[in-house]
Amino acid sequence: MRFIRGLVVALLLPGSPSWAVPDEPIPEPSAKEEVPDWKREAEDLEARAAKAEEKQDLATALELRQAAVKVLREKHPESPEMASALSQAASTLCPLSREAEALPLYKESLAMCRRIFNGDHVYVAGGLGNLALTLSSLGRAAEALPLHEESLAMLRRLFRGDHAKVAESLGNLANTLRVLGRAAEALPLLDESLAMRRRLFKGDHRAVATSLDNLASVLKS
Repeated sequence: MRFIRGLVVALLLPGSPSWAVPDEPIPEPSAKEEVPDWKREAEDLEARAAKAEEKQDLATALELRQAAVKVLREKHPESPEMASALSQAASTLCPLSREAEALPLYKESLAMCRRIFNGDHVYVAGGLGNLALTLSSLGRAAEALPLHEESLAMLRRLFRGDHAKVAESLGNLANTLRVLGRAAEALPLLDESLAMRRRLFKGDHRAVATSLDNLASVLKS
């Protein structure tokens, strides 16, 4: 089974780990099907980009991901692969402090996911979170807030009960409320996120430590 790289969503609070929305499995082609050249090329570019990213060579990773976007835009423009490629390129721009360039890519990726996947879907929830976090990093928290709310509501419907993605989304929403001066509303969300992570992760765990730090920051504000 092969997988598209997931849409990445990360907390803005210092020290928070990033997480990827679950990858959507793409069935392997049958023995009679031939993998198109454009798909092989795009997959090769992404694989090379991932290796460059592991080596902290973000400039090379970005160049390769932009090339993958170009290939898919020409050969398979309305597809999960294209939506994921757009998101991957955007996620490489952000650590280069080029969030303004990442924003339209995240918007295009989200719009495409909404057209491709009807109703609730992890790609749509991830796209909402990506766009919201990028808006927040550009100082546009008020615009980010409804996107975080929609993402969290969708994740709650997709993942019943305790789930790491829901706990992370609670933190994203809480952080945005804190930035907007609404710490009192952020506090119960952080409490819920921490409690959920304690149930999910027994003993010492980075996610639990992050929730504790986030909660302490809000209590001090």
